[in-house]
Amino acid sequence: MNIDDDLLTELGKAKRTTEQLAELLDVPPDLVRGVLFRLREERRVYLTAGWHWVVSSSDVPRGRPRPNRTLELDERVYELLRSSPRTSTELCSLTGLDASRVYTSLTRLRRSGRVFLGGGRNPNRTWHTTGVDTHLE
Repeated sequence: MNIDDDLLTELGKAKRTTEQLAELLDVPPDLVRGVLFRLREERRVYLTAGWHWVVSSSDVPRGRPRPNRTLELDERVYELLRSSPRTSTELCSLTGLDASRVYTSLTRLRRSGRVFLGGGRNPNRTWHTTGVDTHLE
């Protein structure tokens, strides 16, 4: 692990001051301060009014792991898009699922950076893969 991960791990447990983090990680406070300010610019942490650092909610793992059925659905939708761009209506007919389930899968894939919604007019807008093949967790 690097200092970024160590700081985010500690801040995920509880809010802390710069001095508390330096003591916990046994590193100089100036090093901690420099890393925290960079992480703040990246919007991964923020400083409270009480001078405590807190991890941003987007960096805190939330909820339970996704069920295998959900992961398999997302992979199925992704594979269909890898073969060619498709509309959400086409994806519904190819998967046999209703629009809300397909759209939820597309939203998860979009948030993970694997697909994007291209141009065109509704309902003819097509979904495309980004070429980034990271798996959802």
